[in-house]
Amino acid sequence: MNKKRLRCLRIPFVLLIATQARAGTLTVQAYLDQVRAGNDSYKASATVGEAAPKKAADAEMVYAPTVFATIQSAVDKKELKPASQRGTETDYNSGEFGISKMSSFGTAAKIYYKGSQTTLRGTSPAFIPQPSWRETSPTIELSHPLWKNANGGDLAKTVAIEQGKAQITELSEALKRKISLVEAEGNYWRLVLARESQRVARENFERANKIIQWNRDRVKNQLADSADLIQAEALGEVREIEVTMATDEERSAAHALNTARGVASSDVSDELVKITPELIAKLPVPIRVSEREDLKASIQAERLSELGADLAGGKYRPSLDLVASGALNGRDQTSYTKSNTDSTKGKHATYMIGLKFSAPIGGESLSRLRAGFLKDQEAASLTVARKRYENDREWSDLGRRLNESRSRLALTQKIETTQLRKLTAERERQKRGRSTMFQVMQSESDYATSQLSVIRNKAQILEIFARMKTFGGEG
Repeated sequence: MNKKRLRCLRIPFVLLIATQARAGTLTVQAYLDQVRAGNDSYKASATVGEAAPKKAADAEMVYAPTVFATIQSAVDKKELKPASQRGTETDYNSGEFGISKMSSFGTAAKIYYKGSQTTLRGTSPAFIPQPSWRETSPTIELSHPLWKNANGGDLAKTVAIEQGKAQITELSEALKRKISLVEAEGNYWRLVLARESQRVARENFERANKIIQWNRDRVKNQLADSADLIQAEALGEVREIEVTMATDEERSAAHALNTARGVASSDVSDELVKITPELIAKLPVPIRVSEREDLKASIQAERLSELGADLAGGKYRPSLDLVASGALNGRDQTSYTKSNTDSTKGKHATYMIGLKFSAPIGGESLSRLRAGFLKDQEAASLTVARKRYENDREWSDLGRRLNESRSRLALTQKIETTQLRKLTAERERQKRGRSTMFQVMQSESDYATSQLSVIRNKAQILEIFARMKTFGGEG
């Protein structure tokens, strides 16, 4: 490895330092805010979550009032005898306008106004002196279920199922957003650690360059063998590979960070938070404030399976409805106004009350259907139990791993300090001719390994912290 090559390798390091210092510090929270604002997948998930409860209103429309109207004109030329009394043609024009509504307790009501004009053609004035007349009829109709959908129970369950599906969607999307933020936070710390690894690799490479130059001078002055120089250059080549690998990881981490926040560039000019022992020690441990969204969604799915089983049983239940209607009828030969006045007198009213009954004959098919829904209900209960177990296990495992990682971090930091002292001492011995180049290189490797161990343990702690946030707020 020659001096020209070493100078070329140093140039990117200067540029990198300038790039890192170009902008202000980007905190984790500020970065996550950028992810929320710039990540289309995150925004789409939030939009889906907001839309779900609004779309559930579709099921509630069954209770909304409905306006209806009908207009028709008919001509009937059937041959009727005697024609003098029944005519040769009947012209009929009618219109109907009203409103209907289903109540939450199952009663269906319909109120409407109907008007018609009838004309008999071809009749004899002797038998039909007034062959044309107008009729009006204000009417109310009521229907109340006594068996199937009694008190509106089946409709209420249908609405509850749709609302429950909407809640499951909300919960699923909320967890999806949490996970996306956890991954984004992981990208942030990955870049922080990649830059730290790059710094360590760069420092180790610079130390290797100094050793190479020192041994080159000694060989030139015939104070050392060429074997020492070859060993030093071999160490420098190893350190060069480490720098290249660290640079590649930094570039990849920067690309991932920008991708998460919707930035097209692969370069990150922002200064990031430095991970110091004090920062690790002050990081608040996330608290498990409630059941996680995936467990809540499973509990909701269990509830919906119960409603679905009840609804399936009621779907083919015999139908028995109490029905009633009342109409005020009026008639006049020339005027709808007079017909309306006549109807309000109640002299020609029509009243009806009765029962309507129907029942499917399902037999074995109905029994199998109910059994299938009961199996679904059983499966949903098992899913909830398993999801609760997995949540508890995951939280417990994260707590255990956090404690272990903190202990390892403290130990690796002590080892790093010790390895640095050992390396410094070995270099001094080598300068005095009391140690070999191989021993210095071994100390260099041990120190570099201890540095990387500290970085890896920091990464593990930060990854665990991010994962624990899925059990609480968005972080």
